[in-house]
Amino acid sequence: MSAQNLVIVESKNKVSKVQTYLDQLYGKSSFIVSYSSGHIRDLPTDSFGLTENYTPTDMC
Repeated sequence: MSAQNLVIVESKNKVSKVQTYLDQLYGKSSFIVSYSSGHIRDLPTDSFGLTENYTPTDMC
């Protein structure tokens, strides 16, 4: 399995469009595109972090 990069967008509606662009430019499976269900700037700075076992989930 190759390494993947995570791209977070602020809207569920943007995920498929951004994924399409990235797949065309870099090939499928190079990027995982997920959405934040809000602004990234609103995330807590003292406890934000992703582990190696991060799995994107649909929260809506």
